[in-house]
Amino acid sequence: MSEHMFPTRPGDISHELLLTELAERYHEHTWSLLRHRNGVGEPLTAEQHTTHTLAALAYGHELAERATAARWSLAADALAAGAGVDATGAAMGTHPDDLPVFLAAWAAQQRRLGLMTDARHQQVLALIRVEVQ
Repeated sequence: MSEHMFPTRPGDISHELLLTELAERYHEHTWSLLRHRNGVGEPLTAEQHTTHTLAALAYGHELAERATAARWSLAADALAAGAGVDATGAAMGTHPDDLPVFLAAWAAQQRRLGLMTDARHQQVLALIRVEVQ
């Protein structure tokens, strides 16, 4: 593994990496740690153990962040397409009763940050109102 593959924080990871590349790098580090933990192959030095662990944590965090970044936008899209709260919640692993609350909180945050227009915010809130009636 080259040096650039041993980040110590998520900010060290290029935003140009694809999710598949993040997953591969995460797997490489966790695989090395699993082998070490189970006494398979050459043992890692203390420094190697530390660098693999920190890299796995950084890649794992970045992978999770990127994989879930669009989840609430996608939830709103699913509701707009007619999927319904039960189906959307099930697809997200979110209880249907919680979905409108979380979606409204996400929309409010997006609006506060200037990442959602007033019109889109109202559309999302209307989707929630329709679903809870």
